[in-house]
Formats: sequence, C-alpha cells, structure tokens
Amino acid sequence: MDKWTIGLKVLQKIEHKGYKAYIVGGAVRDYCLKKPIQDVDITTNALPSELKVIFPDAIVYPSYLSTKVFYKQVLFEITTFRKDLSYMDYRHPIVQAVDTIEEDLKRRDFTINALAMDSSLNIIDLYTGVEDLNSKKIRCIGNPEIRFKEDAYRVLRAIELSSRYNFDLDKSIQNSFKNDYLKHLKEEYILPILDNILNDPYWKGLSYICEFALLRSYPFYQVMIEECITYSCKDAYALFYCLHNFIPTNIKISKERVRRAKDIAYYVRNDFNAEALYYGNQEVLLDSISIYQKIKGEIQVEEVNQKYQNLPIHKVKDICFDFSTLDKNKIGRILPLIEKKLLQNELKNTAEEITAEIRRIL
Repeated sequence: MDKWTIGLKVLQKIEHKGYKAYIVGGAVRDYCLKKPIQDVDITTNALPSELKVIFPDAIVYPSYLSTKVFYKQVLFEITTFRKDLSYMDYRHPIVQAVDTIEEDLKRRDFTINALAMDSSLNIIDLYTGVEDLNSKKIRCIGNPEIRFKEDAYRVLRAIELSSRYNFDLDKSIQNSFKNDYLKHLKEEYILPILDNILNDPYWKGLSYICEFALLRSYPFYQVMIEECITYSCKDAYALFYCLHNFIPTNIKISKERVRRAKDIAYYVRNDFNAEALYYGNQEVLLDSISIYQKIKGEIQVEEVNQKYQNLPIHKVKDICFDFSTLDKNKIGRILPLIEKKLLQNELKNTAEEITAEIRRIL
C-alpha cells in the first residue's frame, strides 16, 4: 500500500476510538491536482497522550502538540488541532490546542494548503482552496503582511509552490513584498527551499525573486538567481562560478557543490581545450557543455567528444615512459611538464623523445 492509503487507515484507527481525524495540507492539495503525493500530514482532536494510547510506539512532543507515529512501517506526523498564540523569531509559533478542524485551518498559510479530508474522502474547504487550485492562484488566509510577519518562511513556501505548479501569486501577496521578510530568516532555512525552487519545473518562482528582490538581504543568492534568469540556466552555483570564478567562502553550501562548480568552470573557462579535457572531471562534462552554450555560444557534444578522442594521451599510463624509474621527488615537477607538451603537440609520445626531454629538463 502507498502512504496515502495507509494514511487513510490511520484516520480510521483514530476515528474508531471516537476522535476526529483528517489528512490535511499538501497531500489533499496534490490529491485534488492529481499529482504524486509525497508526505501525508494528519490532524486530529486527540491529544498526544491520547494518540500514545492508540499507537503505543508513538513518539510524542506535547509542547508542540505533535506526535510521530509509525504505522505499517510508514512514518506519519500527527498534530492536534491547534491555534497559534504568538510567534517567536519570525518563524516558530507558540501553540494551543483547540477543539475543531475549522479553528485549526485558520492558522494555515495559503488557501490551497488549508484543505482537509476525512477517511471517506470528503473535503473540507473553508477558504475556496479548490477554486484557487483551478484558477492556479496562491492566496494567503488573511492579510499577507500579517501572515508573513508571523512566519517569514511562508514567503519561501509561496515562491516554491509557484515554481512547482506554475501558479500565480495573488496581487495582495505581491504588494506585500515591499517588506523584506526574509531578512529575519537564517541562511539554513533559505538554502534547502532555494534548492527546491531551482529544481522545480517552472521559472515563475525565480522570476518573483528577481522582480521583487526577495533575497535582497542575501546579496549572493539574489545575484545568483538574477543570473539564472538572465542566462536561462538553473545550474545556479556552477553558473555563478563560471561567470565570477569564485563562490563566497561564507556561503553555507557543501564542499562537494563548490567542487562541482569549480570543475564545470574549469571546462568552460578553458573552452574545452586539450588540457581541460585531459585533467577535467568527466562526470560534469555534459553539464559543462550545457552551461557553455548558455554563456559563450554554440558548441556540440559531438564536437567536444571528438576533441577528447583526438587527445594524444588520455591518462598517465598512455605516456610512453616509465616514470617509476625517476626519483620520486622529481616526478611531481616533471610529469606535468611532459603532459603539457604532449597535449600541446610540442612533443611526440615516444620513449626516445620523452627521455630526451626529461634529460633536458633535469
């Protein structure tokens, strides 16, 4: 069974004990859109302590009114109906349990995320969320300025939803962007969802970031996204490195991502010359060609492949000389010089010529 089907059984199990329970939020939204469903969030009037009785292995977080339940080897996060009393650090709510699903839905961010479904597949839609899905529109529940000041992360969620589904942001949301909400968020909140936006199929979210300078308090990311738009390239970090030959060291991205960006830039900045093709990381070659086409002009994969095939050597073992016969302390200086001359066709790949060249160097 898939997670959706198992989630419905979790609802039934909770209902069997006399409580109300609903699948809520993104899962219902994607169900209505006939999209693949990833996460299934559940809300109920049962308290964490009461859910612990129904699911003895559950892990409860009473202060958050949240319970993690493993059912049929699938993890579900179940929250008790709640309302937000106030917000800390523009991100985290202080919550209080409430009695009804209607009260719970008031606290949710967007109309298309405020849909709930019971175990009989009946949908509760208090804010015309289904209509907004059909209109491909993202609207806040309540005043956007208030909702974004409560939780600045909602701005990023709105942008990500627009990128995922090609939905328009309501004018009231766009008008609220005169405020710099994201300055209140730490970089670790921004980076993961920005990755999602870059991987989403549509460009709408990136366009909103550019149009309203939403990342103006994070200049590197703002410039990076603007360049993505300019060059129609979502390979953002590699593109930035190709254009500027650096990535700021204070940016909290992985060393692997920086290494990949450098590897791509090495090909692009050297126009896939012999040395680049010889020393470059073959794993990023196709991505490098794609970025090259965006910023430097037309080049064909077949053309690059042919250039690679025509290299006089492809690895050290192709060199007609046994470097183990040399002093180990000298190999590190001599080998790159020999490779370079061979790649530039300034030296023939024969033992006699290479031996003579090494003697000349020494």
